[in-house]
Amino acid sequence: MAQYFYDHDPYQSHIVMHTYSTQHYLYTNLLGNQSKLTGPSIQTGRSNVHNDTLYWREQSANAGKKWVVANDEQGPAAKGVTPDPGWTGAISENQAGIRWQVLWGNLMAGGAGIELYFGYENPENDLDCENFRSRDAMWDYARHALDFFHTYLDFWNMQGCDDLVSTPNYCFADKGQTYVIYLPNGGSTSLDLESNNQTFNVQWYNPRTGGSLQTGSVSQISGPGSKSVGQPPSESSQDWVVLIH
Repeated sequence: MAQYFYDHDPYQSHIVMHTYSTQHYLYTNLLGNQSKLTGPSIQTGRSNVHNDTLYWREQSANAGKKWVVANDEQGPAAKGVTPDPGWTGAISENQAGIRWQVLWGNLMAGGAGIELYFGYENPENDLDCENFRSRDAMWDYARHALDFFHTYLDFWNMQGCDDLVSTPNYCFADKGQTYVIYLPNGGSTSLDLESNNQTFNVQWYNPRTGGSLQTGSVSQISGPGSKSVGQPPSESSQDWVVLIH
């Protein structure tokens, strides 16, 4: 099928295959020159999105043809992304989890982005949604993430480097130049600058509201070694993004 699209599409569009969450093994025999696929369309539980994105980026690179990796359906299947607060069926922690594990989870692994799956049990669900304003907050969260990546990052030079920070935080980096840390629970973390002895500026971005970069309790850090990025500017128990550059 991928070969057919490759042969007949005059625009040479991105070609992906969508799989059920337990069928990711099917991608293995399609890596590299074994198929004309240019990426996977991942369906998985939301807590798996980050690691699955990292995995298929690495596997495809090792096979000699880097894939564009997106998450196109996130579980649990019954709920997916629930409606916004104020709508029937709203679950506030659901959207916070989607923002963390799915949206930022994919992007901070070098992924191409996500599609939002509305679940099959929700009002305004996957099968009968008539009002996309039911997820208005999620569109804002996505816009804030894209604004950050497009404004501040040469993201094409960066890769997932979670080993430089503590779990469950994410790190996306062009080592020695730019580091981004996503803190799902707020607070602080230390960044391992390894042997880099430069001085870096530390600024904060609010993934919930967007806006300008802000200053936290620490404005600069210098390597080498592991250094604390300090505390966020406010709402220290909420999720924050740290830009170190």
